[in-house]
Amino acid sequence: MDVPAGGEPAHLFNRRFAMKRIPTVAVAGLLSVTASLSAAQEACPSQLPTELGTFSCSCGAGVFLRSNLWGTGTYTGDSDVCAAAVHAGVITRESGGTVTIELIEGLESHTGSSANGVNSRDWGSYRTSYSFVTGPEACGAYPVGEASYECGCSADDSTGSIWGSDPYTADSSICTAARHAGVIGEDGGTVVAIAEPGQETYSASSANGVTTSDWGSYDSSFTFRTASAIPAGFEMCGAFPETQVEYACGCGPDAASGSVWGSGPYTSDSDICAAALHAGVIGTDGGPVTVLAYPGLAAYLATDANGVETMDWGENEMSIIFDRNRSYP
Repeated sequence: MDVPAGGEPAHLFNRRFAMKRIPTVAVAGLLSVTASLSAAQEACPSQLPTELGTFSCSCGAGVFLRSNLWGTGTYTGDSDVCAAAVHAGVITRESGGTVTIELIEGLESHTGSSANGVNSRDWGSYRTSYSFVTGPEACGAYPVGEASYECGCSADDSTGSIWGSDPYTADSSICTAARHAGVIGEDGGTVVAIAEPGQETYSASSANGVTTSDWGSYDSSFTFRTASAIPAGFEMCGAFPETQVEYACGCGPDAASGSVWGSGPYTSDSDICAAALHAGVIGTDGGPVTVLAYPGLAAYLATDANGVETMDWGENEMSIIFDRNRSYP
């Protein structure tokens, strides 16, 4: 092994040197990569940009996973994105997929681990770090052939056209329809749209500040998993409020369709109803749950229980568990 002055192995010396100096031309190239990625979700680059922020890119099915991977959950900025995504459980190597990355100021340390068939290594301080954003995708058109569709609506995403009054025509704006149905308010949120058969007619109405339009026959429709299916006295479960230590909410029938990481405790961004079904707190008919904040763990392990398969995850700053000492009428 070649050892430069000072006794440090060459591969570590070169890596540390690379951490300190990046040619100006290279930086310009990386910034241009960022712009194109944000526009088109191109293939994930071998080298991330230096500009902090969030962007998306794609890992192809069967993608080659490079061995340069340091950290767990949060990775050094020079770690291979696709290898990190598989390690984190965001995608599988076989299927690939689009990932969303949040690039932040570097952490003081990065802890290695083994997960999902991928090994990462320990590393100290690095100028940038990144993690994956795992929330639902922004709502688009209802996907043809899908029985349900979970997606997210922003606060200002309620201006599209809609036809009908629940159910709605399948080409209606999901977020505008969700606002009309009362599933979300002005702040937006996550919705689950459910496929319904087409109707002969769709009637217009006004509700929650949204006016819909009439329409005749249409071949497919959608509705929402709404509060009407939630036990009386409980709001529909959403994301766990990170400022609270306890959160009581209700899960409707068949509400357990989101992603879950861990096996109790679960990561705090896990779908509450899916985690509750996995934990055996509710059945497929749904029911009320009380969720408790719990300290974050260094690693979360995947298991399969009660028809719900969870995923591995690395370090997370907060967890959730369920209060099994509550009785409900």
